[in-house]
Amino acid sequence: MQEIILDDQAVSEYYSAGEKGELFLKKYLEKNYDPVVNDSFIIKSNDLKIIWKGKYKGKIHKLREVAINEFKGVKLSSDIEQQFVIDDILDKDIKLITVVGHAGTGKTFISLLGSLAMSDKVIYTREVVGVGRSLGLLPGELEEKFAPYLAGLWSNIDAIEELTFERVGEKVEPKPIEYMRGANIKNKYLIVDEAQNADKHILKTLISRAGEGCKVILCGSMEQIDDKSLRGEGNGFKQVINAFRGVNLFSNNNLTKDKRSRLAMLADKLL
Repeated sequence: MQEIILDDQAVSEYYSAGEKGELFLKKYLEKNYDPVVNDSFIIKSNDLKIIWKGKYKGKIHKLREVAINEFKGVKLSSDIEQQFVIDDILDKDIKLITVVGHAGTGKTFISLLGSLAMSDKVIYTREVVGVGRSLGLLPGELEEKFAPYLAGLWSNIDAIEELTFERVGEKVEPKPIEYMRGANIKNKYLIVDEAQNADKHILKTLISRAGEGCKVILCGSMEQIDDKSLRGEGNGFKQVINAFRGVNLFSNNNLTKDKRSRLAMLADKLL
């Protein structure tokens, strides 16, 4: 997401254009910023007042009002970054969404909130650090071995149910990555958590499972890559973002606002 501050002359031209104001912004962005499809922008005046926020799609797309103030009982007015995620989830043309942000920025929460509002079934999977590619080698049933890694998922579902006054847990289907191979996911949302710890092959396998009516959301933090072999440009999550940038069915979002305590934030930063 890029923040742009217009000078007084540009602001005057925008307002003077009236109904053609967004056409003025389109030309302004194309001339000065060389945007690609689904790049996000917040445009402000010199006094830092927001005059427009939305995406470039070859034309200008203003953020949907439902994504700006309150969505399903959850107030988003103070978090513009999460507004963009909800807008992408509501956009029928976008099939692949990436949500990047360090721990505590609400990646999983906002992805679940939007997905549960739009779909009757949400499949949730995640990379299990250290054993993600070898769960089958551990004793016990696969579901039993996967269950300890779902605490964060259920915490987010509890928070959503408390805020929306809706029972949504039964709409979420947790599945180990091992169960995803060969699947054809239709008319469902697929959330892949901890995507930064998955290699390109795994993410390609998961994305390629998407059938008609499926939307895939990858969530991850570049600051929490636990597999040393995935650090650097060879990271699968990073490769997906770079490969799909500019494709009209893809949108990337970066979350920076931490929802946790100051101590938790300092732990990420200092340790």
